[in-house]
Parts: sequence; C-alpha cells; structure tokens
Amino acid sequence: MIKYILIFLTVGLVFSSSLEAKNIPDSLVHYINKELPKYKIPSCLDYMKGWESFQDDDTQLPFFCTSDYNGDNLLDFAVLLKDSSDELFLYVFLQQANGYEIVLIDKIQNYNSKKFQIVIRSELKGVWESITEKITVCNNGISIVLIEESLTWSYYYHEGKFIQFIYD
Repeated sequence: MIKYILIFLTVGLVFSSSLEAKNIPDSLVHYINKELPKYKIPSCLDYMKGWESFQDDDTQLPFFCTSDYNGDNLLDFAVLLKDSSDELFLYVFLQQANGYEIVLIDKIQNYNSKKFQIVIRSELKGVWESITEKITVCNNGISIVLIEESLTWSYYYHEGKFIQFIYD
C-alpha cells in the first residue's frame, strides 16, 4: 500500500511541476539564500498599495512569476530580489538537471523610495509589437510593469540569452 501511495505522490509531483507555480517553492527560497546571500526576496508589504490591479487574476506575488522561459520544457522561475539598499534585481532561475542556471537579467531602479512599484509577470509567447517593431517570440517571456511610470517592457530568451523588448 505504501508503495502505491509513493508512486501516486511522485506522479502528482511530476504533473504539478508542469503547471505554473503560484508561490516561490521552498527549495528555490533555500537555493537563493545559499547562492545569493546578499539578496533577499521582497514581501508584499514592500509594495505600494494597489499593486494587485497590475497583475494577472491568478498571480499572488508581484515579485515572482514562472514559466518555461528557455523552451526546454522545464519550469523556470523569475524573481525580483532586493539588496540591503532596496535596489531591485531581476533574476531568472532556469531549471537544470542538478539545480538551476542563475541569470541576472536586469538591475531595476526603484522609482518610489518608500514602497516598490515594480511588478513582474509572465508574458505569453507569440507576436509582440511596439511602435517601431514587431517580433515573434517562441517562448513565454517576463514582463516588467512600473506602476507609477506607466512603463512596460519584457524580456525573452533567444539563442542562449535574454533580450529586452521595449513596447513604447
């Protein structure tokens, strides 16, 4: 009986790992604390009031999103991390067989010194358009929203690196 329960739990974990995560997995929190000890994961209390209206309906955290960003069919994680002076850094943790490949995507200036107003979310693959260009993106990307500035830009993975796409 225990053998079947373990098989069921293992199958359940495999299927659930293919879905988008709503919260940062404990294993990733421990990994960040170990590999990037000078950075901390923000909390929702660090954010300005009303950040929720700039997120997708099913998103719970303004500083975390997940998808398969590099097209290898593994769930990857994007996390905003803060340093001791409250500067924000966008990191992506690409899943590998034995852990993660850590990629620093951007250092993002905090425009509101009291509360963060920078929200991240996954941007669906497909055709992305700006005033001056139109591209086809093969994998989901990461979108940055600066709430008070009404600015949005995204990053997509192409040929081994993340490239910034500016909409305006």
